[in-house]
Amino acid sequence: MTILVSWLIIVGIALIVWGGYVYSYSKIVRHENLKLKNKLAHVETELENLKSKVSWDDY
Repeated sequence: MTILVSWLIIVGIALIVWGGYVYSYSKIVRHENLKLKNKLAHVETELENLKSKVSWDDY
């Protein structure tokens, strides 16, 4: 019985550590996705600015 309880405690601690790791990793991934989305929006804005400056009728 004592062995079972100690194993349950070890497994519980391992699950808590694993859950914390997964949570922090998902926060990092969300942050990176947000940075990429902001960069993409900036690039799209720059592209629209360039399109408006260049007259494509001349080509």
